[in-house]
Amino acid sequence: MLHAFSHHIFSCAYNLSLETKRPVYSPRNAAIQKANDDLQKQKEEAELKALDDENTKRTLLTKTQTTSGSAPRSEDGELIIKRREVHSGRAISVSTVEWSVAEKTAVPTSALEGFMWDKEAEVDRFRERVPLPNLLSQVKISMMDPGSSKPRDWIGPILQSADAANGKFVIIPECKRMEPTMGSLRKRYNIPKLVKQFTQAGAPAISINCDGVLFGGTLEDITAAREAASSAAVAMSTEDGVIAPPVLASDLILYPYQLYKLRLAGADAISLVAGSLSNKDLLYLTKIAKSLQLQVVISVSTKVQIQKVMNSLDKGSFAALSVTNRDMETFGFDENGSQAISLLESSELAELKEKHGDDLPVFAEGRVGLINHEGDSSAYIQKLKEAGAFGAFVGSGLAKKKEGMDESILKILVEE
Repeated sequence: MLHAFSHHIFSCAYNLSLETKRPVYSPRNAAIQKANDDLQKQKEEAELKALDDENTKRTLLTKTQTTSGSAPRSEDGELIIKRREVHSGRAISVSTVEWSVAEKTAVPTSALEGFMWDKEAEVDRFRERVPLPNLLSQVKISMMDPGSSKPRDWIGPILQSADAANGKFVIIPECKRMEPTMGSLRKRYNIPKLVKQFTQAGAPAISINCDGVLFGGTLEDITAAREAASSAAVAMSTEDGVIAPPVLASDLILYPYQLYKLRLAGADAISLVAGSLSNKDLLYLTKIAKSLQLQVVISVSTKVQIQKVMNSLDKGSFAALSVTNRDMETFGFDENGSQAISLLESSELAELKEKHGDDLPVFAEGRVGLINHEGDSSAYIQKLKEAGAFGAFVGSGLAKKKEGMDESILKILVEE
């Protein structure tokens, strides 16, 4: 009798759960679920802590440039840059014996010169770990391997994006951990997350600052960005297909060795700073980049540098030009943005376009999105467009614009 009654109650409870489609509460399952939730929470907290630790580490590793006062300049107004002094000495003590060597520590005369010296030292450390012959072998193997990643067309998607929008001003988002004059740009610098957001927002291409001297970047940032962009594009793919935005590696490049490293890291294009290179070096590095199938964007900060590019390089040897608001003596910025406007409207740029083609894309960079004209940052972008800019690289402007990003992130600057 008791057995039949119990069976009847169980059957009713079972049938009730089926009718209501509600799961029967199980203390054991609830405990398992809570344990899994706690583990997931701990994992997420550990990942955030690792990210914070990496950001702190990179921030501490960056250099603060110290200069010796007003920088010397040539007759044409360009900074006089000297390469790093390697014959410096110091006192050396071994046990009770001490050798005193005359100290000869040079002080850079400008922020750019100091940046170059630190970059040269960084490249020396890379060479000690991986000698140039070994690196060249790795590059050759990678280029012959059909399964390895190959450089993609960087400027092509940008031109297509502009054509599709009837010549609309193109924003190229730049990911960088730090800005020398501003410090850390984001509380948590997460390359995969940022690149995913920019890809979903429709960025035609992306710039990644991988310099570790002033900007807190690494070569691994290039690889992570390429992988994140590809993953995001695959997730978004439709019948028409979605192209993963190609990656420009932004760094202070002084040697071919750096180009080989960037090729292996997965860069599609590289930037060259005209103010840091002689005519001969500019030509040489451009040729090496072409042999590696890397497109080149050249950054200029003066009219003299525009002339250098025009006189040193042949038509088609670089993909785009970028005019910057950065002052290479201090590494600060022209806060009202007139430097880039002046370069865009210069006769030197007009002459360069006559030689290299009027359709050569010219970008602006430096405080775009932060410079306000009459309280409106879009007014400055309008001035850039009127002066002939094709688009702009925007890093700090996007980082400081909004804490949370959405689909309209790349439209904020031109539609507000």
